[in-house]
Amino acid sequence: MFGFDAFGRLAFGQFAPAYLSPIVGFHQFNEDLAEGVHNLSSDSLRLMLSNTAPLLNAKVKAEIAEIAAGNGYPLGGLTLPGINAFARGIYTLTWSDVSLQAAGGSIGPFRYAVIYNATTPAGSLIGFWDYGAPMSLTEGARFALFLSHASFALV
Repeated sequence: MFGFDAFGRLAFGQFAPAYLSPIVGFHQFNEDLAEGVHNLSSDSLRLMLSNTAPLLNAKVKAEIAEIAAGNGYPLGGLTLPGINAFARGIYTLTWSDVSLQAAGGSIGPFRYAVIYNATTPAGSLIGFWDYGAPMSLTEGARFALFLSHASFALV
């Protein structure tokens, strides 16, 4: 289990405080890390949207029902630009904020934002956020995921 710690960092083995939205990790991610599937310092991580609840035992992108591309939403989702650091035995990956604006029509509905590794051949899954209810972006509406104060920390 992993979630955000009190400093806004994503921490493994800890539960998220109630006031922060937790990220739910796919079970395969831990094994993938141990077996060298991910190189978080150089791999391309992406955020795709879905309106179907992901199964925790899902392993790759093809097992997730992505919403249709179009109207500003790119096929495969949004790129998550990250900055990594390693100090005092802790590896930290911090992402920049990402946003999406509907143009030419609506986007969605979607309820889940899924992080996956686009560099691996099948798109290995990492984790997802559940927004609690489906949402759609109408023409001109913007969806923003503020990640600049959230870090992914391996301790």
